[in-house]
Parts: sequence; C-alpha cells; structure tokens
Amino acid sequence: MSTGEPTATLDADYAALLSAPSCGARAASGAAPEEQVALIVDLDAYFVALEALGTAKDETTFDKAATNLSASIASFAKGVGASAPEQAAPGIFSKLAQATLQDAEYQAMRKYVVDMDPLLAQNAPAVTSALRLQQAYYMTVVASDASESAGILNKLYRDPVVTKDRSTTLAFYAASVPIVAGFEGEQTSVRTDPATAVKALVTAHHALYAALQTDKEQFPAIVSSVTDLAASAGALITPSSTAAKPVAPPAAPAPKKGE
Repeated sequence: MSTGEPTATLDADYAALLSAPSCGARAASGAAPEEQVALIVDLDAYFVALEALGTAKDETTFDKAATNLSASIASFAKGVGASAPEQAAPGIFSKLAQATLQDAEYQAMRKYVVDMDPLLAQNAPAVTSALRLQQAYYMTVVASDASESAGILNKLYRDPVVTKDRSTTLAFYAASVPIVAGFEGEQTSVRTDPATAVKALVTAHHALYAALQTDKEQFPAIVSSVTDLAASAGALITPSSTAAKPVAPPAAPAPKKGE
C-alpha cells in the first residue's frame, strides 16, 4: 500500500479481517471426504437426540427425539459393521408418553443407551480414527486461515497510516495480540490427539448406562448429566473456534498541517 492511498483502503483491509469466519466455522462448513465424517455425524446425532429426549416438554418433541435416537444408533452400527440393535415395538414410547411423559423419557433413554453403550465401547478405536482423519482436514483449514489473517495483519503493520503515528502503531499491535494468540491456540487444539477424550466419553456414557439401571426417581439428575455429556461430546465432535475476533481499528490520526 503506497503512502498516497487513502485511509479507506486500510479500513477495508481491517474490515476484511473482522468479517472473516472463524477457523472452526470455516472448517465445519467445508466438505470433508465422506469417510472422514460419516461415523462422527452419526455419533453427533445420537448425543443431540439423547439430550433432546431428556428435555422434551411434549409428546411431539419426545417422539421426534426417540425417532432420531433410533435412526442414529442404527446408522452408527452400520458404519462400524455391526448389527443394528432390535427396534422398540412401534408406538410403545408414544403410548407411555400419553400417560406420563417423564416415565416415557426414562424408559426410552434406558432402551437407547443400553443399545448404544456396547457399540460405543467396542468401536472407540474406530471413533478415534475417524476423529483423527477429520482433524487432519481441519488442520489444513486452520493453517490456511491463520496464514491469510497474518498476511492482512502484516500489511496493516507496514501501512504508513499506522507506522507514522506511534499511538496508532501501538493500538494496532495491542489489537492484534488476541488475534494471534487465538490462532495459535486454535492450531494447538486441532493437533490434540482425540484418543483420551474419546476414552473419557466412553467412560461417561457407561456411567450413564449404569445410572439408568437404578432408581428412575433419580431421572432429573440423570437428565442433567446427559446435558453435560452431550456438551462434552459436541466439543469433541464439532470444531469450535478459539480465535479472538479483532476489535474495531483505532481511528487514524488527523493529518497535521502541511502533510
């Protein structure tokens, strides 16, 4: 950028950085190879539906969650080459829901968690491998995103509008610190081996299985643990951006007389 170019160009560069999607959002919206994501999509759908089942407030929401749970487990089983668990009798949970919704939620959750628990435990290595493959894709996106943003920042650092005034220079440096730190954190995150997290997920799911074998009067507490479990699974399965968004650029100093 030459000295004679207007400040508006500088603002446009910074605006481009401000409006850029986060690394995680760009990665999640990209089309990774099918074999990298299919198993993970099924697992994600399972935990989303499990949480929806436990928090359903009416029969319609309950029926939808139960249907999604059954479908996600069947698809996961197919993906790992296992036999799909036996389906529940048609309408059994809907009939229960007409009497006592909470009892229906308990019985349905117990059925589907019992179906899923051995599948998840036995196929944890396959889940780990799928996450590693998916991670490799995200790593390329994160690196590309960080490189693009670093290029914009370096261009801004060199711009005469920034460099000729010390206060503006320091303001841009300060604004860039969380951006750079965020991208560094994001690159570290996508390089973390998911094996330990998958093991923890399997352990937590089995604890849920055990809890559902006991007193159904504890169901409200179980629902709370399901919500926490679904959040943990979501954090593992779906990438999220830790990169800080830039703050608005500081105003360029007014030109001095004679400039």
